[in-house]
Amino acid sequence: MLNHTDLKLKETVQEAEYEEESDDEVTPDDTIVSSYNTAKRIRMELQDQHKAEKQALKAAREARSSSASGSQQMPGSETEYPSMQLEISYLEASRRVSCNLYNHLAWLITDASPEVGDAGQVKVSPKQHEQVLNLAQDVCQTVAGIPTPTHIGTALHILKETRSKATVTLLNRFGNCISYQDAQRYITTVVKSVDEQTGQDGDFIPTNLKVGRFTKFAFDNLDFQEYTKDGS
Repeated sequence: MLNHTDLKLKETVQEAEYEEESDDEVTPDDTIVSSYNTAKRIRMELQDQHKAEKQALKAAREARSSSASGSQQMPGSETEYPSMQLEISYLEASRRVSCNLYNHLAWLITDASPEVGDAGQVKVSPKQHEQVLNLAQDVCQTVAGIPTPTHIGTALHILKETRSKATVTLLNRFGNCISYQDAQRYITTVVKSVDEQTGQDGDFIPTNLKVGRFTKFAFDNLDFQEYTKDGS
């Protein structure tokens, strides 16, 4: 049987262990502060990204204005809208989404481990990767107004299918796509890019055609809708 001294010592040890556990325990206030700091850091990253894009756009406009006043374009100057030269793909979306935002959302909607890959992103399945990018692009657009492949592609698809300015404007107000005006700028940018490349090289090669990339296409010469270029 334990004597009085042993009992007292045991109680002291138990109290000390309890105090150590209490010190390590995460309180609700700690969780709130941690969540706040994470959200603030991501928000600042997105705002900095948007600010950098606006500065690049301003520089591009100045370069275009200078080249228009001269006899020829300035060497190395960009004449198009930087944010409007996006490739509509998940690869481009992955480039535009910061690792902090991607990882935060990945841990939120999946059971991914804390480990990250060489690119700094959490390792998830291809399907989960697309889900994370879809949500991340919405955050980029909502928080900082950053054009993303999803929002540009949605606006262009709606315009192609419906030609409706009102529908694009409505979806833009819901945060689902870029504005009608930005969609028109994107289309203008693409047309100018095609025109410039054709004028310089004599032919137009789509930007997504790369050396070493496996590419396939289909074409027919059926006389359907002859007034269109592709017969569709």
